[in-house]
Amino acid sequence: MQLACDNLSFQYPDNGTSVLDHLSFTIQGPGFHAVFGPSGAGKTSLARIISSGITGYKGSLRLKKIRTILYTYNMERLPGWSNIGSLLQQVTPSGRESLLEELITVFDLNDLMHSRFAQLSMGQQNRVNLIREGEAVYFFNPSAFGVNFVANSIITSKKMVQEQPLVVEKFLTALLQGWEAAMNQDNETEVLAAVKELDKNTADKIMKKQLASTRKLVLAEAKKIGAIDVLAWQQTEAIMLQAGQIKRAVQVEKYLRVR
Repeated sequence: MQLACDNLSFQYPDNGTSVLDHLSFTIQGPGFHAVFGPSGAGKTSLARIISSGITGYKGSLRLKKIRTILYTYNMERLPGWSNIGSLLQQVTPSGRESLLEELITVFDLNDLMHSRFAQLSMGQQNRVNLIREGEAVYFFNPSAFGVNFVANSIITSKKMVQEQPLVVEKFLTALLQGWEAAMNQDNETEVLAAVKELDKNTADKIMKKQLASTRKLVLAEAKKIGAIDVLAWQQTEAIMLQAGQIKRAVQVEKYLRVR
């Protein structure tokens, strides 16, 4: 079996928004396949095109030994005769207007307040529905659920450590100095400006909250940046072993290098 898309392009006629631009890919054989992308990138539109739910696209779609493609989802919908801003104001209880404004910013929906619900992507519709519920949004902290935080790990080979120890030491020193500077609250303005150069789409308010949450995770329990939590590594190995991500225990503590 084969599914092939060649130069697919599509934009919604009611608002002129282009969601697919010369997309090409081929899927061979049975199995599980996933499409990843930010909200509004065109994932739902692609699924609807493939399942014949959308016409009027450019490019070609070819199926071999596939009789039927089904597309299903579960979505609570809002009335389509009013814009999002008006709908959210109508369902917001008195005294919670400031929360509404905050959630609109957090979910990056300011530019869509004059759009109708049907014009939004599925991801955008999901965010609107979350706002309707008035749910506060928090960043997930693994340690709050008994999972030790292990991330941004630097891995090198035994050969590299033995043959070029000075390069390894200089790299680690520079890396840790960079993290310490980035996590220093006194440098927040410079850090946000540097991140903004690489991520121009995220709202400044959201980026500031992300930095604050990252600072809490990295500086958890007042541990020094770069410190190795052996117990956390052992727990990670146990979780991966239980989930079948590794075939056998490797005794990771033997390979950790404490500076």
